[in-house]
Amino acid sequence: MHPDYATFWTAIGAMSTGLAAILGAIALLYTISAFRKTMKTNHYTSLDTMYMTILNMTLERPHLKTPRGVKDEIQKSEYDTFAYILWNFLESIYDHCLEDKHLQSTWYPAISAESKVHQAWLEEPENRTKFKKDFCRFIRDGCFDAQ
Repeated sequence: MHPDYATFWTAIGAMSTGLAAILGAIALLYTISAFRKTMKTNHYTSLDTMYMTILNMTLERPHLKTPRGVKDEIQKSEYDTFAYILWNFLESIYDHCLEDKHLQSTWYPAISAESKVHQAWLEEPENRTKFKKDFCRFIRDGCFDAQ
């Protein structure tokens, strides 16, 4: 066997190994990107589903959407629980919007709408302590409207 012949096939083998490594890295990066997009879509769908569940609560009990319309202690108790659920959800949205600026255009209008109806509950001293100070300041200052 001619020495140049062996060198040629060794070079071909080395280039093939290098090309396979490059293609493998590209495939890995594509897979990671596709996974992130899928997770982001699933996460967004999950948030949307939770908000729909909260909105459906107001269909079943309209006094939850009009806190001034609460008539008795049972409705007041239901409203307090509902408001706590809603504000916890909105605080979660706030946290996600800090990490993903794209979510702000979708969720800040919802935060604004809910704040107009339920902010008085959050402003009560015993309720404010249930949430992070940064979130309460964000709501109080109406930062969601500046976007």
